[in-house]
Amino acid sequence: MKLNLGCGKQKLEGYIGVDVCPEAELNHDLRNPLPFEDNSVEEILAIHLIESFYQWEFPPVLKDWYRVLQPNGKITIEFKSYRYNQYVSWG
Repeated sequence: MKLNLGCGKQKLEGYIGVDVCPEAELNHDLRNPLPFEDNSVEEILAIHLIESFYQWEFPPVLKDWYRVLQPNGKITIEFKSYRYNQYVSWG
């Protein structure tokens, strides 16, 4: 199983789209634990998603993503540079 987290209206062949929108295959608030068994997902895509979380929300969310990921699974996280974002501090 492959997940496209925060998919919006975008559908990718071979991926289950997970988001809080009617176009997603699974309508789910990604701040909550994913409704999948441990070690059940081979790949996770999160493209321009982490910008949607407050800095304190992302660590537990990422931990949950790793919970569902199979050993040797793959997580791809793409995000814009926070260097220019005055609202986020990773300190």
